[in-house]
Amino acid sequence: MSLQKDEGPVSLGKALVFSSNNRLWACELNKVKEVVRTSKIIPLPNSKEGVFGVINVRGEVIPVVDKWPGKTKDQTSSGDLKGTVILLRSGKEVIGLRTDGVRSMEDIEAYDLGEGNDNSICYVYVSNHGQVPLIDARLVLEFLK
Repeated sequence: MSLQKDEGPVSLGKALVFSSNNRLWACELNKVKEVVRTSKIIPLPNSKEGVFGVINVRGEVIPVVDKWPGKTKDQTSSGDLKGTVILLRSGKEVIGLRTDGVRSMEDIEAYDLGEGNDNSICYVYVSNHGQVPLIDARLVLEFLK
């Protein structure tokens, strides 16, 4: 009779873990186009709520949001016009998330769809940080429309 070794949690994919206003967030790595450090986010007067501005990445103008589903208005970042932007893709569309910085790339160990009143947020359990809200690029784009 052989004993099976407990291998621990099974990875369900990879997540990019980042911070925004002293809170950790995650996004699935396969939805991340790239992470850019920018010295200039151009503000857009009279833009939709949540759109902070735009950046130019190799000739492509990309909207940058500072508010997304699950992030409340009082959690928006300071008015600084530079920072780390995570470019997420949803189909052919790309959108930038303004962040305080990327923390790590980790394994997603489990999903928790939650039973709260905000059904737009799913939580994931990541290897080094526990339960973290998961950002979905599709929901962010729908939120802005």
